[in-house]
Amino acid sequence: MAVTSTDLLVIERGGTLYKAPVSELPSGGGGGAAGLTLLQKETITTAVAAVDFDIPSGYSNFIIRINGMSLDAGRRLQMTVSTDGGSSFLTGGYNSEILGKWMGGSSSSTYAGEDADQFYLTTHGDDNIYANMGLTVIADMIGFDVAASVKAVGGGTSYFYTAEGTGARITSARTDVIRFARNGGGNITGGTIFLYGLKESV
Repeated sequence: MAVTSTDLLVIERGGTLYKAPVSELPSGGGGGAAGLTLLQKETITTAVAAVDFDIPSGYSNFIIRINGMSLDAGRRLQMTVSTDGGSSFLTGGYNSEILGKWMGGSSSSTYAGEDADQFYLTTHGDDNIYANMGLTVIADMIGFDVAASVKAVGGGTSYFYTAEGTGARITSARTDVIRFARNGGGNITGGTIFLYGLKESV
């Protein structure tokens, strides 16, 4: 049975029992209303072209967790944003920096660069993407920072990629939807994405 906000819970304090509605109890990690709230979860079990997440107005800071995402081969995972409820998406105007390193067998390479066009969560399309992304959405700006890891197998060799990136985009209005998609067409073929909202008040 699910607990609802109107249910009464019994609380013991100093040997005395009290009844309190669930709606008045503190939430999120002890003492006060601060904490993470799971706002949306998307599990991809069949191929999809894109996954959208609504960005509610009651929050300004978010955490996104990506677990085991896979793509059609040879493409990158791209994030775009919308300011009109998903009717259109802005694909340019990001100012981002990324630092990454590929390791495969006995070889490795390091990549560092800036991208003022579009934001890519990974620089190569691969399987098994794991990432944590922090988002800040304030007025007409969205900012983000990412730590991601990728494992791919190609030609009998396992390749590992780790990356850290930061970026921002000035928008025409507040971002209300973000979209993950495989750039250049194709599909996201698997994985789970979680969107958490961070309540800062205590």
